[in-house]
Amino acid sequence: MSNKPIVTFIVITYQEQWEPYMFIGMLKCMKNPNWKVIIWHDGPNPATRAIVEAFGDERIQYIENEENKGSWGCYNRIEALKMVDTDFVIQTTIQEYYLPITVDVIEELKKNDLIYWPCIHHSFAYTVLDPEPVRKKMDWGNFALRTHIAKKVGINYPDAYMADGLFIEDVMASRLVKNKAKLNRILNVKN
Repeated sequence: MSNKPIVTFIVITYQEQWEPYMFIGMLKCMKNPNWKVIIWHDGPNPATRAIVEAFGDERIQYIENEENKGSWGCYNRIEALKMVDTDFVIQTTIQEYYLPITVDVIEELKKNDLIYWPCIHHSFAYTVLDPEPVRKKMDWGNFALRTHIAKKVGINYPDAYMADGLFIEDVMASRLVKNKAKLNRILNVKN
């Protein structure tokens, strides 16, 4: 295991109260500490800023907009993606909870361009979302993608309800993904 961060979590949040504390706490429980996180609050929020600053962890970057931009945070995702300097990126939300082995799994499978896994999803009555890299079968939070591919493809439909599905379809259509790995184990719960 190297000491260089391998994955950046881009986390979009909007007026959640305890979720930032729980999300950061969850990241700090990762067995592999080689992660970074960009928490982007869609509008000013002194409470979230205070929570992030209290952790005092250089792996955590906090940004907030002066006003809410809406569109499920996609405009913030576009800007945050430009800042990522790790090999992999996971686009997620503040209500997601990952197993402590998530970064280890990504590092083990780093020869792949796309790594995806089932998740327990609130939109499916807390049943398992069995992913495939197509619309309606993938969620922002249940895949890790090589950063250079994510940047090259870009988020082209930021106002779309299923921007995550459109993004993954664009990724697959780009033919930049040479190797992919589908896991058989759940790595996160989307609350």
